[in-house]
Amino acid sequence: MNAILTFVLSVVLPWLLRRSAETVLDKLLDELFSEENLSGLTQFLKLQLLVLYLDWLLQKSPVKKLPEQRKSHKVLVKLSRS
Repeated sequence: MNAILTFVLSVVLPWLLRRSAETVLDKLLDELFSEENLSGLTQFLKLQLLVLYLDWLLQKSPVKKLPEQRKSHKVLVKLSRS
């Protein structure tokens, strides 16, 4: 009985998990790359490329120091008691 349990846990269970993962991944990839999703994926990829380009452009350009203000602005917060 112990040998059968060891065999199941060491051979059959990993094979079953691997096979199930392959099946689920195959279904997900089929759904992801279906005709309906390809146009959305293309639009998403274009947007991501634009964001990467803008990020690179902003990091490349020098940052100008903001001018110092003459007067410091004080903000008064009035606490009300209920």
